[in-house]
Amino acid sequence: MTDPLVKKLQTVDAFVVVDLPGADSADGLVRCAPKVLVDSTRALARSRTYAWALMGHRISGASAGINASADTRAAAIEGFCAEVAPEVAAGRLVLSAGKGVEHDELATLDTVPAPDAEAFVKGLLACVAAARSHSRGFGRTGLHDCGR
Repeated sequence: MTDPLVKKLQTVDAFVVVDLPGADSADGLVRCAPKVLVDSTRALARSRTYAWALMGHRISGASAGINASADTRAAAIEGFCAEVAPEVAAGRLVLSAGKGVEHDELATLDTVPAPDAEAFVKGLLACVAAARSHSRGFGRTGLHDCGR
């Protein structure tokens, strides 16, 4: 696998990690806290890539972190949305609300999927079924070949 792309935003203390920079699209979560760590964000993006691979899709995982205190949070999320909007509108980046971010706060992105617990559970069960069907584990035919 290639190294993830970490894009630091220009207008706000935030960043977006795309696990497979060459992929046509990336999907993931946005988190907001006083200090979101790049390493944990990178790991979250990679786990999302693996989940998509288990379901047979070549979609990159993504994850975004917004560093903001309680008093700057609303402005930081607004600035984040404004800066990533072109990538979202082009279909290259799909983001959902994660820890510290409410779904409605990403509404200006217009294409943010609403939380769907039923779809999440179905996807999770599909991942478990796919993992069980690989009797040799995640060797040469498993996750290590994701995105190649």
